[in-house]
Amino acid sequence: MSRARTWGIILVAFLASTQILAVALADEGGRHRRRERHSHREHEHSRNEFGTIDNPLYREQCGACHFAYPPGLLSAGSWSKILGQLENHNGAEVALDAQAEEAIGRYLEANAADRLTSKRAGRITSSLRGQTPTRITEVPYILNEHKDLPPETFKRTSVVSFSNCIACHPGAEQGVFDDDSVRIPD
Repeated sequence: MSRARTWGIILVAFLASTQILAVALADEGGRHRRRERHSHREHEHSRNEFGTIDNPLYREQCGACHFAYPPGLLSAGSWSKILGQLENHNGAEVALDAQAEEAIGRYLEANAADRLTSKRAGRITSSLRGQTPTRITEVPYILNEHKDLPPETFKRTSVVSFSNCIACHPGAEQGVFDDDSVRIPD
């Protein structure tokens, strides 16, 4: 074999090796980006996706009787419907002056599921299909998320009812309903 031919083969082998290395490095970069996206998805639910309960008037007025639910758990239409039925709110009459009712209404509607851009708020909105339930426990997406839990779970004295989010979701007051942080009490 001639010396020129030997160097030619070495050069071709070297170029082929560098191409293979470049492809392998590019693929590793792709895997790294996929891992980052997967990691981002894993942590997506650990952040607030339903609106923080950051309105003192809402927290004070509604939280006096029950958990002040994050506004993103219902649509703007649902919140409006609830505020329109305060004379019989879960069997009790709620007395708010007109100014407080209007301020709470603006807050709830501005931060409702159909006004938020998070993925899970979007899933709530999609699941409603135009319905305006007045109970969070009637939202199809939320019902689906809890479908694997036996009904007796919600009858435990430590849970009380399906509407008692904070019994199992310690981050509920911050609008965090991360599956990894769920703690179902005995």
